[in-house]
Amino acid sequence: MQSFILLLCLSTLASAQLVRIPLERRQVASPTGMTSQSMIADGGLLVGDIKVGNPPQSLPVVFDTSFSLTWVPASKCHTTECRTAPRRYKPLKSKTAENLHQKRSVKFDEGCIDACLYTDSITVADQTISNQLFASAYHVTGKLGDNQYLGMLGLGGFQENGTTWLESDEKVDLSHRGLRRRQAPPPNSNSYAQNFFGMSQNGSPAVMGMSTQVSGPINKRWFGSQFILGGVDHDIYQGSVAYFPLPDCDYGETKYWKTIVKGIRLGDQVELKLAHKSLAQLNSGTMIISAPKRQSQVLHAAIGATASSSSSAGGVSGNVTSGGTGSLGGDQVQVTTTIYRLECAKAQQLPPLDFYLDGYKVSIPYYAWFRTDDANPQMCISLIRDSPSEHKSWTLGGAFLNQFYHIYDFEKSRVGLAMHRGYNNATIVALD
Repeated sequence: MQSFILLLCLSTLASAQLVRIPLERRQVASPTGMTSQSMIADGGLLVGDIKVGNPPQSLPVVFDTSFSLTWVPASKCHTTECRTAPRRYKPLKSKTAENLHQKRSVKFDEGCIDACLYTDSITVADQTISNQLFASAYHVTGKLGDNQYLGMLGLGGFQENGTTWLESDEKVDLSHRGLRRRQAPPPNSNSYAQNFFGMSQNGSPAVMGMSTQVSGPINKRWFGSQFILGGVDHDIYQGSVAYFPLPDCDYGETKYWKTIVKGIRLGDQVELKLAHKSLAQLNSGTMIISAPKRQSQVLHAAIGATASSSSSAGGVSGNVTSGGTGSLGGDQVQVTTTIYRLECAKAQQLPPLDFYLDGYKVSIPYYAWFRTDDANPQMCISLIRDSPSEHKSWTLGGAFLNQFYHIYDFEKSRVGLAMHRGYNNATIVALD
């Protein structure tokens, strides 16, 4: 199986208030052992180098809009997953590293990490956050990376008061850490994204975006992709941007980056009944579209897809591919993943899948959410999966997001979608 890893080349192209980070297409073979069903359809994550410490250490990680904690593998991590990683963080090599002498464990669907909390400088392109809180993982298990990347840059999941994934009784104590005189005070927020948005350098808007175009049915090819900081690039999309406000209540622990979803329909075949005030989270850390279990079952039954299950040890919540939303501590539990299959000939006849968001109908073609089964090329695997937790929210991963230029506007508390210039297979239609 071939997996298309999009490496973010973090060289910046100066342009007014924009910092544009082009993505380089790179094709790599899947690492040995990635043969479980949950990984067959889960390729093509956004991976890029971040620079940690002084002097900077370049570390390739997933850019994830669903999770607030940034974490990297530590040099003292010697699990198979860490030994496979291309590079690991060496705190003793950084003049600005501060060990907080606090440990945390985080569980994901496909693995878990045990980590020490640090503060150090983190740079994405030319945007540096000093004394940024992050986790240096000394023990990593599960399918959280490969020989191209390991770790995560947290771009979402934070809260208004500056806390992140840490629960109310799990705050990080920075009061006793004994800051060196040459260092600035710690930032107000534990999240890299929120700290970046709070910076006023050059008066740049508090906006980031990702343009990750794909083309071709079933087996996807990547081109013209980039990560954009500090504004909206009007040259890479056509028409206008459809903006959706973030929820102002009943959004759980965080509203970043979520919006209201009012309905989902597949032509005349099925119209899903959604719970009142259902939400959809935009999650760049997975290719999967996660749906409430009952709604996923109804959708797949309507198209005649068959289901099979596989189990793995992992966390309570998160995503299948890179880890995604995590949870603290506790014992591992068996997570059962249901995989839905449909004959490719039938999948090709499916109408667009319509998502009714706030004021717009956003439609994606069949090949956005189906992949060829490597074990049987006549069969296709759905990228829509049952949510591993009991809630009414949807998660819109790369199968959905990669069809659009997706925008995250912190200043105006909204997310946006726009159609790629010259790419019209996905559509956005304003509703009356």
